[in-house]
Amino acid sequence: MLDLYGLSADHRIVVRDGLTRAGWQWREGKEASAAPACVTGDLEEYARVFASAVHSVLQAGKRNGVRAEVYDLSDHESLRVVRFVLEPGHVPPVVHVVPCGGLRSLLDRLGQALGAPWTDSAVGHRELQCYGRDAIVVVKPAARRHWMAVRALGDASQAVIDSLGARRP
Repeated sequence: MLDLYGLSADHRIVVRDGLTRAGWQWREGKEASAAPACVTGDLEEYARVFASAVHSVLQAGKRNGVRAEVYDLSDHESLRVVRFVLEPGHVPPVVHVVPCGGLRSLLDRLGQALGAPWTDSAVGHRELQCYGRDAIVVVKPAARRHWMAVRALGDASQAVIDSLGARRP
């Protein structure tokens, strides 16, 4: 059906996820939207779309590629974590990482690497995007509704805007 309208890849994501959200207006759908996002489906697609969107901006300036690291946390953890690393050259779009320890340990290590003591902030915020010199870390609740591809488009746009705003004098 989407071929009939000649929609771009991004517009296809918006339409597809809009239809999915429409289905979440009923009881069964609400339960599906609250189910934990799975690494091989939801987070991987989110990471691929986010990395692609950021990469297209970087490519325009002939800059780095983007590698996405999806952390394979237990289904019982309340948050999910994806890290995007800017690297020179062609990089694989999505890499699965099995962290040592649980969520708290992972957030501690990522916070140290970014120079941001954010573990305590993660409790009070619904979603976090933390920027380092060559990395962006996204932390969100585990529910599928937070990890949709259409959200990746918006989050990538916000990351680019934040990055450009940080460079102003």
